[in-house]
Amino acid sequence: MNFARKVDLIAVNPYDSNAVVPVTLKAKRANIPVIAVDIPVAAEGYSITTVIANNRHLGYVNGWHLAKLANKRNVKAVVIEGYPGAICSSDRFEGFLAGFNKYQIEKFNYANLEIIFHAYGDYAFTPAYDLMKDVITRTSGNFDIVFCANDAMAIGALKAIDDSKIKGAKYIAGVDGYREMFEMIMKGKTHSTGLNSPYELGVKTAETVIKVLKGENVPSVVYTTPVLITKDNVKQYYNPNQDY
Repeated sequence: MNFARKVDLIAVNPYDSNAVVPVTLKAKRANIPVIAVDIPVAAEGYSITTVIANNRHLGYVNGWHLAKLANKRNVKAVVIEGYPGAICSSDRFEGFLAGFNKYQIEKFNYANLEIIFHAYGDYAFTPAYDLMKDVITRTSGNFDIVFCANDAMAIGALKAIDDSKIKGAKYIAGVDGYREMFEMIMKGKTHSTGLNSPYELGVKTAETVIKVLKGENVPSVVYTTPVLITKDNVKQYYNPNQDY
């Protein structure tokens, strides 16, 4: 990136936290503040703040909820993350583990989660569908819960489960708040998602940009509002005209 025509600020939504490191360091040398949006810049890079969902918390509340739904001592889980090295995905997974364990320790005085399959689905429907079909073939559907790092993969996993016609309750959770995920929750086919609102991300990013340009201090992280969406509150957040 050429900074010959100096800008006042850069807001970046990285696809890859590591790939943007060189350009953020170049911006730093040019005294241009960088704001990361939705995905943080890797620690080796530079940003003055990150506007983001609290991904660990969203994983945590999903994990707690799935443990409550499973409601038994020994639980088998399928986990599909985004892609290797993705900070948001790993935060969601670590939060999921913490939330699941917290519920089980409170209920049973110990935690027993067996992750029978853990893979990466590139945040996309089709890879998650293919992975889940493989899991079902290998395990004959012998698992209890499915945690996916986003809703697209959760919907892909659901489709594979439906197509395979396996029996037994399978509790499915994702993150983001897709319209289709809300609809599946209302139908009882999926069970929770952590809200990661693009609208609120945009609003908070704009507010943060204005503060920085005014010379005001901003925190190192600006979180959006963390909400767990379940059958109990999904109608409050569902918008049939939502674009995503």
